[in-house]
Amino acid sequence: MSGRSSVIAPLKRFAEQHHIAIIGIMHLKKGQESEFLFRLLGSMKFSGIPRVVEFITKDKKDFRIRYFHIAKLNHDIVEDWENLKFAFHRENDGRIIIDLDAEVPPIEDQVGPETKEELREKHKKKDEAIAILRELLERDTAPEVVPAAEAISAHPDIYLTAWVRARDEVGVKSFQKDGVWWWRLKKRFISEKP
Repeated sequence: MSGRSSVIAPLKRFAEQHHIAIIGIMHLKKGQESEFLFRLLGSMKFSGIPRVVEFITKDKKDFRIRYFHIAKLNHDIVEDWENLKFAFHRENDGRIIIDLDAEVPPIEDQVGPETKEELREKHKKKDEAIAILRELLERDTAPEVVPAAEAISAHPDIYLTAWVRARDEVGVKSFQKDGVWWWRLKKRFISEKP
């Protein structure tokens, strides 16, 4: 064995010997491979050796919703593993709501290659977010700061990545005060520093 497998295989044996579970958390590569397991960072051993591989993905249209999928599961653990999927989201008060009856899209649709239409939609959502930020913060009567959560929740069809890219393009700074995230134009933030 070489490289990562020389580390993972003994770790697997250790877990089996001591009857414990070892949980690894990984991110996906930004590439657009057709097979979703190939999008895991690092060696394919990270998906080949574990007995269970799970994904948490964001809904493509409503960034507040997440989906839990099982991508791989040894049948000696449970037979009906295809039904072990659900949706969940966070309420404004911080509670996590789990919806066991939600219609969960296929994992391939969530982490597979993006279509040209989806890429166009992403660009369009970023442009919408830019227009909203400019309306909120750049007009003459605009407040100095805007609560980020209020702006985001008023436009649930705009996903979080679009807001992040729009913020960078418009020149908006995020800061937290008393547990609340706020947005403010960087030029105002800089000009008011002593």
